[in-house]
Amino acid sequence: MSCVNTFAYDLSAFLANILSPLTGNSDFTVTNSAHFASIIGSEKIQENETNVPIEGAVQAAQRKLESDPGLADRTTLPPAEIADLLDFVLRSTYFQCNGSIYKQQEGAAMRSPVSAVIANLYMEVFEEQTMESAHYKPKIWKRYLDDTFTILDRCNADSFFTPSQQPAACHLLHHGNREREQVRLS
Repeated sequence: MSCVNTFAYDLSAFLANILSPLTGNSDFTVTNSAHFASIIGSEKIQENETNVPIEGAVQAAQRKLESDPGLADRTTLPPAEIADLLDFVLRSTYFQCNGSIYKQQEGAAMRSPVSAVIANLYMEVFEEQTMESAHYKPKIWKRYLDDTFTILDRCNADSFFTPSQQPAACHLLHHGNREREQVRLS
């Protein structure tokens, strides 16, 4: 549900301004659809709802904030306080429908200024950890929103999509899906 016109919207916008410069610095992320198209050519990209685990997203944001040399230029708040505010905003997913008040049970609120930012931060950390720990790495792995373009060596393409009986064989798709329950690579 949309968080527009809720008590958390302005705080969410404030946090989005602090966190936005931290996204787009990963080798696995593209910054917008034009950048994505310049890498792979014209692709139809469909936007889906954001659903990231809040605890993991807050941890990812705090780690990025702690290593951000430009943070002091954007705010006087320390990373721990920003993380606390972010946790509050991401868990404040109340909305009104037909006169009743509801609480969204999972993920970040749609149309919240910080939702897309935090989803990107979370996915960047997820991708970096997955690629770092994988035995087989694709030639290219680029993501825009929740769409991923991947180029694999021909000899590894089948094993990328099929689980192997060999425990030593690395299959990035299955490896990535084991990294985080809430993220499903397919």
